[in-house]
Amino acid sequence: MKRTRLSEANFAAKIINDPKMTKMLALAVKHDHTIPANAIAAAGPKASDQDLVKLWSDLIDRSLSNTDYGDMSRDGKFDAWLAKLYTNHVADLEDITGEGAPALGAWKALSVRGLLDPKDQDFNRFTSIDQLQKVLRKPAYREALEKIKDQARVEKAKRDAKQVVLLNTPKYWAAIPLNYGSCYVFNNADGINANFCTGSSSGESWFQRYSGDGPIVDVLDKENLDSPDGKWQFHTATNQIVNAHQADRHNMARNDAKFAKLFPGVMKKIIEALQAHSEELKQDSIKMGISRFGWNIAEEIERIKKKFPESVESGDPESNVASEEELDHLFGRDRNQDEEPEQNYYQVRDGQGEYAYQVVRAGDALEALHNLRENDPDGLGSLPRERLWFMQVVPNPNGGWLNAGAANGGRPQPPARV
Repeated sequence: MKRTRLSEANFAAKIINDPKMTKMLALAVKHDHTIPANAIAAAGPKASDQDLVKLWSDLIDRSLSNTDYGDMSRDGKFDAWLAKLYTNHVADLEDITGEGAPALGAWKALSVRGLLDPKDQDFNRFTSIDQLQKVLRKPAYREALEKIKDQARVEKAKRDAKQVVLLNTPKYWAAIPLNYGSCYVFNNADGINANFCTGSSSGESWFQRYSGDGPIVDVLDKENLDSPDGKWQFHTATNQIVNAHQADRHNMARNDAKFAKLFPGVMKKIIEALQAHSEELKQDSIKMGISRFGWNIAEEIERIKKKFPESVESGDPESNVASEEELDHLFGRDRNQDEEPEQNYYQVRDGQGEYAYQVVRAGDALEALHNLRENDPDGLGSLPRERLWFMQVVPNPNGGWLNAGAANGGRPQPPARV
């Protein structure tokens, strides 16, 4: 058996200093039929009590270091509690690694976030793994733990994600994922949770299956993140162009028309970016093991033109500018000078995407700029006005912000410069 290096976190170092505890735990190991036979064999036929303690401690550490909620082995918080259960024959190794480690990880995840009831915060009151599990089954805890696990998965996927970004403007973003991590992040990280199969919990096989036939393209409307129509994915090889809920999944023509209306001119920009990144995408698809000979981007572009004609022919997004009437309202020019200015909310974005957007309350966009300069002089407020885009928004009852025009039943109000 491969031994781990003993550290302060490995409980064997503490147990061995207590001869009575060492003897009790070694005896429990000898009678524990759930310990893998190869692990016992590796310890040798004449393993000492100390060897058996080290064996047990190593197996426990391995289990605790790999839970859904991170590494539970480092601080040694649970070692004495587990040793007590084990030496009293309340739990064997299988109980501890199969049920105990996940339960301990869940308890700690709730504890460090202050989400436990005061009585459940006292860990020493639990006398068994079963009792701990019963407490963790409370609906409020189950819901909180699911959110924590989702966030942990997203953060891991972000670290692993690889993609080629095709478009990144104040309003639109588009990219080709090069691995499952990128698909998972697109599904779950920003705005509404999408149900594209390539980014689902079992999506790795779907990603390999689809991307092997041709690139998948993810498209995001940054100003409509909380709507199913704010996230789209298309894949010409399987005749799919769908929103986050995959509405009308099998009606390619209808979804092409809808995409053209929601993302005017964006498909043209995507085609231009595909041409510019053609060789990079070919080489990346080979290097990532997606396509043996690399994606043929020229063929992909022809498929886009053939299968999504309305999106390709839709107007240029740069022509989707605010009307004079909208600009008059944005800058307060339509207001009687004797009127008390109405307090609105303005979303201010960095045109180059280096700073996160901010929402500023003000009477008009010019006042919003002034307030931004005062409140954030070293951040977004430090940027030249030519780099900033302003758009009026209203609070979303479900959280976040909505485009003011769209929220009032009209067309989405385009962003404008001050």
